[in-house]
Amino acid sequence: MSYIPQRAGKDLKTPQGVPMAVPTQQLADAISSEWAQIKGLPKREQIPLTQYANTAIDHTAPNRDGAIKAFLGHAEGDLLCYRADEPPALAARQAQLWQPLLDWARATYGADLAVFTGLMPQSQNPAALTALRQQAEVLDDFKLLALAQAAGLFGSAVLALALLTGRLNYQQAMELSLLDELFQSEQWGEPEELKEKRDGLEKELSELAQFINLLGA
Repeated sequence: MSYIPQRAGKDLKTPQGVPMAVPTQQLADAISSEWAQIKGLPKREQIPLTQYANTAIDHTAPNRDGAIKAFLGHAEGDLLCYRADEPPALAARQAQLWQPLLDWARATYGADLAVFTGLMPQSQNPAALTALRQQAEVLDDFKLLALAQAAGLFGSAVLALALLTGRLNYQQAMELSLLDELFQSEQWGEPEELKEKRDGLEKELSELAQFINLLGA
């Protein structure tokens, strides 16, 4: 079953001109609420849920393999798999906070991702990538969009899965994705550009998390 949001009593359509059919009544109501608050032409920042729905319908649905490849690209170079060799305190924190998520991905999805030291790109375990592909393939277009979007924001397929499934909330996942930068800030102070990056990322992730929550289980 699908539900179509409305504006002023009329069904909404996507930029491609097709009905904006979404999978839950909750999401349809939230999108309708976005439009109910708009006078005149909307600005993109006023309708984030609408933007996600449009993208899922107009772009993800006809190109699912592209979205899956984007997700897997972030698995191949997953942030959680690349560890510092120094300073020891940073390496220890990465192991303490990142490794449980990799263990969870292995236990839950059979995705045994290899861990490397240093920043040079390394070849990832093909069997792990296959396992992650299988998880992405069973998602509907809306959840697949959310997964690929989250992976891009985090630089991590594992953090994206953790957000999508509720293993982590968006604040927890964001902190883990910024672990290296936050560690450096503890040592030297927080630069203004990091604060701006974190604020922007938090806004995007809060909107994405709302979208995911409205998709339901």
